[in-house]
Amino acid sequence: MGGGRRGRERERERERLRRRDGEGRVELKRIENKINRQVTFAKRRNGLLKKAYELSVLCDADVSLIIFSNRGRLYEFSSNR
Repeated sequence: MGGGRRGRERERERERLRRRDGEGRVELKRIENKINRQVTFAKRRNGLLKKAYELSVLCDADVSLIIFSNRGRLYEFSSNR
C-alpha cells in the first residue's frame, strides 16, 4: 500500500503550506508614531545598505543605492571596482 503513504505525505505537505500562509506577513502601512518611524527608518536603511554591499561582493555586481529621508538627507552606496 505505497499509495496510502504517499497520500499521507501529500496531506502533511498541504497542511504545512496552509500553516505558513499567515506567518511572517506584516501589513505595510505608515508608522504613525514619529519616533518609531525614525527608528524603523534607521534600521531598515542600514539593512538596505548592508544588502547592497553584500550583493556587490557576492555577485561581483555594480550596485548603487540612493535613499532620501523625509528630512531630505541623502544616504547612498555605490560599489566601485
